[in-house]
Amino acid sequence: MVNGKLEAYRNRRREAEYEIKQYKNLGS
Repeated sequence: MVNGKLEAYRNRRREAEYEIKQYKNLGS
């Protein structure tokens, strides 16, 4: 159960980082 939560958290973070990169690319 804990491992599943950790993996979901990691996936969410990766998606957020990806979105931030895309946003920065649009800004420049």
